[in-house]
Amino acid sequence: MRILLDARTVGREYSGVGNYVFELVRAFSELDADVAFDLLVTKESRLRDLGLDARFAFHAAPFSHESHPLGDLWEHAVFPRMANRLGSDVLHGPAFLIPTRATRVAKVVTIHDLVAFTHPDTIPRKYAIYMRWLIRRAVLHAERVIAISESVRRNIERTIGLQEHVDVILSAVSSRFSVQPAHEIERVRVRYGIQGRYLLFVGNLEPRKNLPGLLRAFRLARSKAEPPVQLVIAGKLAWLSTPLLRELDSGNLPGDVITTGYVAEDDLAALYSGAAAFVFPTFWEGFGLPVLEAMACGVPVVASRVASIPEVAGDAAVLVDPYAEESIAAGILDALDPVRSRELVRRGHERVREFRWETTAQRTLDAYARARTGRP
Repeated sequence: MRILLDARTVGREYSGVGNYVFELVRAFSELDADVAFDLLVTKESRLRDLGLDARFAFHAAPFSHESHPLGDLWEHAVFPRMANRLGSDVLHGPAFLIPTRATRVAKVVTIHDLVAFTHPDTIPRKYAIYMRWLIRRAVLHAERVIAISESVRRNIERTIGLQEHVDVILSAVSSRFSVQPAHEIERVRVRYGIQGRYLLFVGNLEPRKNLPGLLRAFRLARSKAEPPVQLVIAGKLAWLSTPLLRELDSGNLPGDVITTGYVAEDDLAALYSGAAAFVFPTFWEGFGLPVLEAMACGVPVVASRVASIPEVAGDAAVLVDPYAEESIAAGILDALDPVRSRELVRRGHERVREFRWETTAQRTLDAYARARTGRP
């Protein structure tokens, strides 16, 4: 079987969907399967660093995945012809989009979230309208649709209609996330100017992450936390971030909040490992991978009880109401309690073992086979 995989979301810096694609390709490379992959990449793709074997071939793309609408038009017009020329059996769009024109090649699309449908106010209005149109077309024209959680599958059913060709294939956590040694934790503390005990948030800085709410909850919790605690916000600035910047510039949090910007892969596990707790009060997630990353690094987790988060976290996190700052603050103080913290860490390690990229990759290959043969 030959697969054409759109891997343009993996650059030198990547998060979210890019991480999904990177780990999926890495897991494919470790499976003993008679499958060849053509990877559509940008010139700075870190997939080139994996040392992939002869089953994998790279093909340069003239447009990035974020080039709208030119990149989308190119994908629609050129991608099917490329698949035909390469003799592809299956074309996989792992980031919401596939060409919807008729082609002999079977198409698979991965849907990571339905934010454009469920929370359109958290993304630019024109982009929300555009993405609703593209996602709907992708779901209806694909032979198989991969939903990364049961929550996403339910939202596909609710917003687009019941789709019998949807496979729920959970994401997983990379093996690079584990409890790091003290010298690595100290190295990242020095690098990012962290001096004391700290809470950690990791993710793009955008409205659905609820960072203004986190800052207000932190104000409530820090007066009761003993010893004192800082808040470290790790991630790059994304769209509609004015409310967050306004909150950060309010002058009410002198020295207690550190923003790191994008954190390099080599630093992230140590940054997790050094935290007193990981706090993720998001309004909506399709999966919520940082929750598992924090658990793998031995950190107690406080996260929202919405969308996919309970499905991912199970009983290994303190689940809170993201719309109530008092609930987030209470969750933070709960996770900082020494006895409760140890219990959450123990449960987190157990929970992480249930999510393996090897399983995700094998189930994805099964979805390719069903798409190719038309089996349900």
